[in-house]
Amino acid sequence: MEYAHIIDASTNLVGISTKPIAGENNGRGDIAVIMFNAGYLHHVGPNRINTSLARSLGSCGFHTLRMDFSGLGDSGANADVQSNAELVRKDAKSAMDFMQSHHGCTRFILFGLCSGAVDSILIAQSDKRVAGLVAVDGFGFRTKRFYIQHAITHIIPRLFRFKHWHRGVSRYAQKVRERLFRPGKNALEHAAYSMTDDGNLTRKTREEVSNILSSLCRHNTKMRFLYTGGVADYYNYSGQFKDMFGNSDLARKISWRYFPQADHLFMLAEHRNQMIDDVRQWVCREFA
Repeated sequence: MEYAHIIDASTNLVGISTKPIAGENNGRGDIAVIMFNAGYLHHVGPNRINTSLARSLGSCGFHTLRMDFSGLGDSGANADVQSNAELVRKDAKSAMDFMQSHHGCTRFILFGLCSGAVDSILIAQSDKRVAGLVAVDGFGFRTKRFYIQHAITHIIPRLFRFKHWHRGVSRYAQKVRERLFRPGKNALEHAAYSMTDDGNLTRKTREEVSNILSSLCRHNTKMRFLYTGGVADYYNYSGQFKDMFGNSDLARKISWRYFPQADHLFMLAEHRNQMIDDVRQWVCREFA
């Protein structure tokens, strides 16, 4: 059973809840799964992932809420909040308050893809009602093995393909022309490109992320990290999550999985269903 809600009338914050059918709750009524926007996409998620996941979890007895942050999708803008970090924390708090007052939910599991994954982790820091989170293609850092894997699967095979040499020469020639005749534009493009650097990729350093996750582990927040082949620019093998944090015990307290065949937006139904099944099984196992 699904309902549309005005979560916060002062900002016209909108969300869609899925309520389990009576008799199918199985003692999970105090837990709700809240799903966030992926980038600028509507609350349904890329290729309706949020909608499909909400209904799947609803059939297992969990309340869910898929919401639009202020200024996205169906939600109105909030001019009183200046920073994005402050905005998502405020909106998430409003969503949890709403689910607590209307459905009696006192614990929450956060689900986010891409920017929604990063938002989930930052929100979990600020609200102790968060009992778990699932982050898809969120924080990630390159490791030594990443570069080896990248060379084996990406660079070396292309050394023997003429079209890649031709493409590389064409790109280099284009950059030379821009540097000679349009230096202003070239400088702007270089600045944008530098945002893909390892340190700025997530706008958090490896140490900062490690500290955040360690803090969440100390508060017994259960976490599941999922990665796809769509973020091969910073994650490209199944054991990379463990390697990212060295000898830290984070890898023993946090579970993860790699979907190398899936793209970032789960375009194929087969890959979407694999991810949804993984999340449903993890949620049911950890919060039964």
